[in-house]
Amino acid sequence: MGKDYLAVMDIGTQSSRVIVFDTHGNVISQASRTAQPYYSQQPGWAEMPSDQVWNDCKDILTEVTRELGDEKKNIRSLAITANRDNIMPLDKNLTPLRDWIIWLDKRQTPEAVHAIHHKATMKTRLVSGVARGLMDYAASNSKFNWIKYHEPEVHQQAAYYCTLSGYLTLKLTGNTADATGMQCGYLPFDTAHETWFAFDFMYEVFGVRRDQMFTLVKQGDILGTITTEAAQATGLPEGLPVVATAGDKQVESLGAGAFTPREAVISYGTMASLSVMMNKPVSDLHFKFNTFPGALPKKWNAEFHIYRGYWLITWLYWQYAGHYESYDEFLSEMTTAAQSVPPGSRGLFLFPFFTQHEGFHPDARGSIVGLTDTHRREDIYRCFLEGIAFAMRQGLDVIEKASHQKTKRVIVCGGGSQSDVGMQITADILNRPTVRLDNVEVCAIGAAILGGKAVGVFKNVEEGINAMRREARVFMPHAANVAIYEDIYENVYLPYYKNNEDAFRVLNKYGTLEKR
Repeated sequence: MGKDYLAVMDIGTQSSRVIVFDTHGNVISQASRTAQPYYSQQPGWAEMPSDQVWNDCKDILTEVTRELGDEKKNIRSLAITANRDNIMPLDKNLTPLRDWIIWLDKRQTPEAVHAIHHKATMKTRLVSGVARGLMDYAASNSKFNWIKYHEPEVHQQAAYYCTLSGYLTLKLTGNTADATGMQCGYLPFDTAHETWFAFDFMYEVFGVRRDQMFTLVKQGDILGTITTEAAQATGLPEGLPVVATAGDKQVESLGAGAFTPREAVISYGTMASLSVMMNKPVSDLHFKFNTFPGALPKKWNAEFHIYRGYWLITWLYWQYAGHYESYDEFLSEMTTAAQSVPPGSRGLFLFPFFTQHEGFHPDARGSIVGLTDTHRREDIYRCFLEGIAFAMRQGLDVIEKASHQKTKRVIVCGGGSQSDVGMQITADILNRPTVRLDNVEVCAIGAAILGGKAVGVFKNVEEGINAMRREARVFMPHAANVAIYEDIYENVYLPYYKNNEDAFRVLNKYGTLEKR
């Protein structure tokens, strides 16, 4: 029997990557391109050139297929996962009409809110009146509405609107198809039923037509096959199946092996997030967390996040670590030194919301509290790790309350999972066994498992998880540390925002909130 390889395209904000695995989770070949920074024409805007991701993907696919040589014939599938909530309009010839408006973009369209209450059809006006807050929020934040009101010629010419995964599917297969699991953000998408809304008034609220949306394909099904043109551009075998997966956080949950509510997944990257895969959709009307389609059909991911996660550690390095030759040297020394700092960081506390959180802390600014002339750099470093973990605890608490489910274990992914002190802090603050996996490519492995199942390499996802996922170490909570952190969480972290909300509002008058 020949070798079976599973290829994954993993598109992030900071880079695009292609990884080829064998069926045991070993990396056979990989390549990446660092993304050009997004550009902002105005504060709060975030855009990316229309051709950037596809050009990067062509280059790295070509690099990988050249390295594989004749072995590229062993690739059985190509799975696509990407960051979500990116929108670009296409004309009738499927050519981009403008650059991407990406997930970091925070522009709003208040005129759309006025229109749905005064100019829309009677049905839309009635529904928006009943659910006014929710409809207003959707209409104002819809990227489609911004284009409709500010670039009307583009909106009129738009035959389709696509996401990153949808556009890559188009370039690879020629099909206007996208994965159900990639639908996230301000879209006319019915999360509970995993399809586009059936109600016309929802499209009026979002400012888009049903026929402008790509055809949805279930997670783990085939989107299409590599065309002759795409094979020539990338070196991929013509006819190779391209598989629908889900967004980066959803496939990360699958790659971590956490597909029941008993296990939560924390991702410690630039953004820190906590996800729990559910058997039914759960929601919070105040947007304290979001629910998206999961990596498996009829599964949903409840997700909590803070936009500045382990980015805060990078920020600390930029601001206060000038004598270190590299970031890696800083991390190594701080991680070692922080192990000797007691829980509570000698009386230091970080409130980690350097950007607002709409559901919990809409006016927040980051804070470091408790500084004295005796504190050292490692105390500050440890309090940053603790502050981020406190936020993850808060997210887990609210998800558990809404779902009436209790999580028994936590699996940690991302760069932060490689820190022993960070892992132990997480175990102690969440008071649960906390798992480090032996492979950092958890997101890509989740996508590869779906790709393998789609073409029969794996009989089911459980077989894929057993073959490709392995635990490296479990960090158990220490009772004495748990008690200390519970005291700080209940009496400092939870009341901190309410106790300082007026101060935040005053400070916000004199400084622009940092863009996420």
